[in-house]
Amino acid sequence: MKLSDYLRLGWDQLKRRIVVTVLCAAGIAIGSASIVVALAFGESINHYSRQQMSYYLKSDEITLRSGRPPGETNAATSDPAAMKPYALTKAKLELIRTLPMLRRLLRIRR
Repeated sequence: MKLSDYLRLGWDQLKRRIVVTVLCAAGIAIGSASIVVALAFGESINHYSRQQMSYYLKSDEITLRSGRPPGETNAATSDPAAMKPYALTKAKLELIRTLPMLRRLLRIRR
């Protein structure tokens, strides 16, 4: 059999089973469209949730403050040597500014 014979046989079968062919094509189209819609919906939910989380939790900001470490009692604040490791110096600020992920996010409040 030649290629043209196979093509003619296939075309005849498609014409005979036109309802099945149309339903299969419609099912494939609907399935493909639903996958695209689901992906777009998931992507928009992801974007919206990240935007809202950043807005409400301020996760795109870093606030640096010099002072005593958290959880330290007032008695320890009288010792100036205890605050030195937590002192915010210009060298530390420059080091933080050089971090690649923080360059555009870093806002220093004085």
